[in-house]
Amino acid sequence: MLKLTPFKYIAKICNGQDKKLVESTYGEYPIYGSGGAFSKANEYLYSGESVLLGRKGTIDNPLYVSGKFWTVDTMYYTEVNTKLVVPKFLYYLCTTIDFNLYKSGSVLPSMTKEAYDKIKFPLPDLASQKNVCKFLDKQWEKLEILINEKKKHLDLLSEYRQSLITQAVTKGLDRGVAMKATTSDIVSNIPNHWETMKLQYLCSITTGNQDTQDAVDGGMYPFYVRSPIVERTNRVTYKGEGILIAGDGVGAGKVFHYANGEYGIHQRVYLLYNFSKKVYSGFLFQYLKSMFSVEVDKGTAQSTVPSIRMPMLKGFMVCLPPLDEQRKICKFCELIDKEIESLECSTNKAIELLNEYRSSLISAAVTGKIDINEVTQ
Repeated sequence: MLKLTPFKYIAKICNGQDKKLVESTYGEYPIYGSGGAFSKANEYLYSGESVLLGRKGTIDNPLYVSGKFWTVDTMYYTEVNTKLVVPKFLYYLCTTIDFNLYKSGSVLPSMTKEAYDKIKFPLPDLASQKNVCKFLDKQWEKLEILINEKKKHLDLLSEYRQSLITQAVTKGLDRGVAMKATTSDIVSNIPNHWETMKLQYLCSITTGNQDTQDAVDGGMYPFYVRSPIVERTNRVTYKGEGILIAGDGVGAGKVFHYANGEYGIHQRVYLLYNFSKKVYSGFLFQYLKSMFSVEVDKGTAQSTVPSIRMPMLKGFMVCLPPLDEQRKICKFCELIDKEIESLECSTNKAIELLNEYRSSLISAAVTGKIDINEVTQ
């Protein structure tokens, strides 16, 4: 049985640094965050093979890197003791860490150097480590191909859903109907019997009154923030049906939610409520979810930080069929959503199983539970 070696003898853990002073469009060195390389730097923090480890936020996604690089201050980089461990082998070892056993902080998960240093790993001889890495690299490549194929399938499903719903909310369900031109910048033609109307005449528009700090684990009410994730809160902002649109941030302009009941709303989220008799709220939700992002992508709302202003929302042009047709279109869109979501669920499950298999394979290989020589023959 292999002796367990504490992390502090395997590698020195070093702090990443703020990227502000080195980030440059013309930089030649990658800047790494928890999700991988995302920018360039004109200086490097370290040169060589290293395993990057989470310090705050996303802590459970170790990265293997090689060459000259910079890493942000929410991550650590490592100076690997190559007399004891092959850097790539250390990376595979780190993917087996159960971070829940070592992390601190509930709202923002954190890992201290001291926590990492206490983790112990079994280390075979360097030749065996190299053989394990060679085996896992090949298996990783095969599994990555399968996972990427599944992810491409998800992208195609999303595009298919978008095309069907966009066609329905802008052209209707009758392909043979006569069309007419519109004054809209994003929809050139609509059925002859439809009309266009600014959003401000179809509903009331306001913003929420809560902040991120109002989120409470296990709170009494849903709390709608600027993302698809629904938090919980103990405060009610509104009671009734409403459509919620992210006002700024990376999700600016995204129509994430339709809600009905009692719920809280973030102050940077717009609430559409008190709907006119001319519009069915379900249809308006589907129309905005499909078309408002097109308006945003035109760049009319872009600034240093993406944001949506009230005049833009009020002036957004909506294509309106008669009410009974709105209901039929909404029912069609909901059916498409349900069918696509079922396919997405199956695909995501397949990705999850592949990832679980990859994790179990890595764990078995680095701990010696499988004989690499046998499985490679």
